[in-house]
Amino acid sequence: MTEMGLIQDQPTGADATSGSYFLLDSLIFLQRGYYLTATVERYNKKFAPSVPEMWKWAAGFLIFSAPRFEIRARAANTRQFSNKGADADQWALESHIHVSL
Repeated sequence: MTEMGLIQDQPTGADATSGSYFLLDSLIFLQRGYYLTATVERYNKKFAPSVPEMWKWAAGFLIFSAPRFEIRARAANTRQFSNKGADADQWALESHIHVSL
């Protein structure tokens, strides 16, 4: 799945800003009930070289081990950079368990 878009924001009492975002999400079948997921995200709040641009790369698994039971787990790397410099990379382990009754 791919999604691209423009962001137009005008907070109360502030100037309007324009930015953009991009999302690429894939789901790769491994075997029945098991999938590999990979995601790339890009977010830019304002079209200006001094405003940080955020990139996020993630990979993980989506598992349907039983009827009405879902497990998601992934590792994600986030980095922000602009013409002023770059922040240290941030790593996160994310998980989600969903049970439908």
